[in-house]
Amino acid sequence: MKTFSTIFCLLGFLLVLQNPTTLQAQTSSPSIFEKKQGGIGKFKRLGFGASNSKCGQYIKQKKWKRGKNIRNGKSFFIALAKKQIAVKPSNPGFIDSRYVAFREAMIEAKGRMVKHHEAAISSQAVRNIVQNPSLFSQNKIKQQKILKDTKENNGLSGAYDKALRLLNLKLDKSLKEEGYDPKAKELSERKKAAAAANKILKSQNFSETLSAVAKNKLKGVFAKYAFENIPADASGSICVMAYYSNNTELLADAMATRDFSQAPRSKKKRGSIDSQIPSDQTDEGVKTLISSFGISIHFDEKGQVNLVSYGQAEIDNIKNDMDYEIAKGRAELIAQASIRRFVNESVSLKEKSATSQNIIEFKNKMQSVKLDKGYFKKLEEVSKAFPINGMYTLREWGAQHPLTGQGIAGAVVVWNASLAEGALADKRRLNQTLTDTGGRNKSVLQSPDRSLKGTGSSFQGGKKESEDF
Repeated sequence: MKTFSTIFCLLGFLLVLQNPTTLQAQTSSPSIFEKKQGGIGKFKRLGFGASNSKCGQYIKQKKWKRGKNIRNGKSFFIALAKKQIAVKPSNPGFIDSRYVAFREAMIEAKGRMVKHHEAAISSQAVRNIVQNPSLFSQNKIKQQKILKDTKENNGLSGAYDKALRLLNLKLDKSLKEEGYDPKAKELSERKKAAAAANKILKSQNFSETLSAVAKNKLKGVFAKYAFENIPADASGSICVMAYYSNNTELLADAMATRDFSQAPRSKKKRGSIDSQIPSDQTDEGVKTLISSFGISIHFDEKGQVNLVSYGQAEIDNIKNDMDYEIAKGRAELIAQASIRRFVNESVSLKEKSATSQNIIEFKNKMQSVKLDKGYFKKLEEVSKAFPINGMYTLREWGAQHPLTGQGIAGAVVVWNASLAEGALADKRRLNQTLTDTGGRNKSVLQSPDRSLKGTGSSFQGGKKESEDF
């Protein structure tokens, strides 16, 4: 056997000598590391995925991480996603395809946000056994009281509390069936129950339940940062950094219930919303507007909270005035739809939680919340009939894409808490049905006044950063 191995090696060596170009080709061809950018020394990092995108770099600069973060004693959550733009630059439909890629990235980011919340909820449930065992019931009377209390608390945040309590009830029952007491007086016994709970929560039986509870935290999720990277001769990509905090949920709740007493406010001095939004009268401002999708949250000079929504649409023929008007209308509807989804997601989740009397019923109702295009479209269609008062069009703009020269019509739509509260006050005084305030225009698109034309080079741009909210 040893002799055979020696002969085999000699033959291999002779073959290499007879064909030296083989070895040369192997050593001269670029390795997978050499094809990628970035790295230290001889070893280079592979540049793929959302973590290595501009969005990933953004959270590293902020010293944040994916999942749960803590700032000033309060938690917030971050999720990343990145999607390719299906249409290549300069091809028909390229401008609109960029928004489709953003939307798909946002859907994926929301799915990851649910996973981050699942991990946080599971971890908290285990800690509660050791630190706060009173959350676990021991008899049916207390269970009924919990359900009664959460039913009376008809607020949107109460729906999530109810979901958590229903989860604790199920976990309590499972622990007792396995011989553990989450309310034991002895700390050592509660620690044993906590270890058992950790295993139970990871089981297949609880995975759907955890997901159902975590989906309640989709209220208030928005794209705090987005960035598009478009090479000159290949399909580009768009990454998003989705963001959630208790404040963003409070804002979504306030809009959904039309109770603005709890809407977040700020004492810090800021400029007007108009001054905070990129200008359509400078090349740099238009570049930022071109790369702005979805919603941002900003406080104005009065400390009032505002939702700023960006929409854009492709102009089929930049030499046709009618095409401008059509694209402008589509851009405005896209911007309004983002605000409507933000609101209606809270309404939808609250309705599913409020009527559930046990965890099985709750889980079944939450199965209709699917993070796909169909669910998002349904939210838009349902919310068209839901009045969004306090919403107006701040800016309309037109430009040619810096890379391709294709025409873009854009709209910036704003929702203001004070305007919404004033509209409700008018309704109460007049005792009449309040209709959507529509769009109060502050500028009019006449022609693409920023004729940037097409440079043919690559294009990169990022959305204006939202408040750390």
